[in-house]
Amino acid sequence: MNLNQFKSIEVINISYGLTANTVNYEMISDITFSIIPGEITLITGPEASTNSTLLSIASGMLQPDQGDVFINNNKLKLMSDAELDQFHQQSSGFIFQSFNLSNELTLLDNLLLSNSYGLSLSREYAVKIAQKSLDIVKLGDKSRYYPGELSENERQRAAMAKAIVRRPEYLFADEPTRHLTPQEIKMFIDIFKFIAHEQNGTVVISSQDRRLIQYADSMITLEGGRIMKTYESYRERRVMA
Repeated sequence: MNLNQFKSIEVINISYGLTANTVNYEMISDITFSIIPGEITLITGPEASTNSTLLSIASGMLQPDQGDVFINNNKLKLMSDAELDQFHQQSSGFIFQSFNLSNELTLLDNLLLSNSYGLSLSREYAVKIAQKSLDIVKLGDKSRYYPGELSENERQRAAMAKAIVRRPEYLFADEPTRHLTPQEIKMFIDIFKFIAHEQNGTVVISSQDRRLIQYADSMITLEGGRIMKTYESYRERRVMA
């Protein structure tokens, strides 16, 4: 890896714990790693909650108890709530395990709501973008359906459409493939590859789905709250090989 290459995310000496009955259980202990744009980075390990917590910290959705996180050279601790909100709404997409879809809105309106923050778009253009995102995940014919009318794998695909509707520079995904068939996983991988490899974006996935390992350019393996293995710039090493 080129040591002078720009790092889109830097996580430095972070720790995070949960407190229960006055006893502190440290989920993450003194972890440091860097993520560069243009790669798919997989966070994995035997403890799903730890993987998800690290993803939340790396994305700025959760603050660590100790240590620092830099995104695009900006220290998150120094950013205001408004600045963090702007990053999450305008530059990043997040696929949540819970899908994060409003049951009171159709799929199209869920995407239109995501596309309304901070953007001055005509409704006609906003609908066009939202419909295109649904088409990408093969849900274009169900834009008027409500989430409760869909199967789990369809809601998973709808969550992907919502995450990419703003064409994010950063895409974070928490267990995005556990409800998917092999064919649907291929669709998701194609989207991840397009954002990372074609648009030089940053894709970070937290997952225990071992089917994703073969597609990861970089991989962080956690165990007991610590990094056990790190493969950085894996794609570059594949090319060199």
